[in-house]
Amino acid sequence: MKKNILKVQIQKNLHDVFLFCITPPNSTKWIPSVVKEETSEWPIKVGTIYKLTNDKDELSEVTVAGIKSDEYVEWISSDHNYHCRYSLQAIDGKTVLEYCEWTDQGEIEEPFTQDVLAKLKFVLERDKKFNIFNISKVPFEEIHNTPGSQQTLATKDDLITNNIDALTKGTLSPGDKWDWHEHDMYDEVGIVLKGTGKFFWQNEIVEYKPEDVIIIPADSLHKFEAGGKAPSEFYFIRIKV
Repeated sequence: MKKNILKVQIQKNLHDVFLFCITPPNSTKWIPSVVKEETSEWPIKVGTIYKLTNDKDELSEVTVAGIKSDEYVEWISSDHNYHCRYSLQAIDGKTVLEYCEWTDQGEIEEPFTQDVLAKLKFVLERDKKFNIFNISKVPFEEIHNTPGSQQTLATKDDLITNNIDALTKGTLSPGDKWDWHEHDMYDEVGIVLKGTGKFFWQNEIVEYKPEDVIIIPADSLHKFEAGGKAPSEFYFIRIKV
């Protein structure tokens, strides 16, 4: 791999994210291989040297090749072959950070992964304040061609983890259904709170009742049909595979 580009959305204002990323020894908090980080001067500017010690006690140096406050910072290795750039953009009160690394010759030895950026997101967001609200205040939405049958209680934007897509509450009136659908790359766990009906999974049909837990593998076709005389209510959580 000669070039590696990754992105992460962080629920933190842009200036705080930028400052965290350039301030030593913060790299030791989210880059697994870095155990020590120092700079030749502070505040940093073009020409500032970062000295990084890894978990094998090996020292490497990168030099600031470009910087614009709250927009980007770029480093270059001492042999001028490896480059790394953080670009930041504010969107709806959040920060989108693009990480780009590349080499002029040869391959990137240990390219960053999305998991590394997920750790950065976690470190920056872990002081997030709790939130409490009443489900009765959450608006109903149309889902799977059935109007007013879902309330979205939490999404990945509300959480630190990137592995949860959403927590929702679903309600089906007797005779209503969520037609055939699948969740691309997300397992789904459903908990039946009230009501009875039928659950269809590919060519199988089972009846559901209160306190049933339905585990639905990612990328598999399924549907729900509510029966009985009372509405069916469910909690659903979608988990990234």
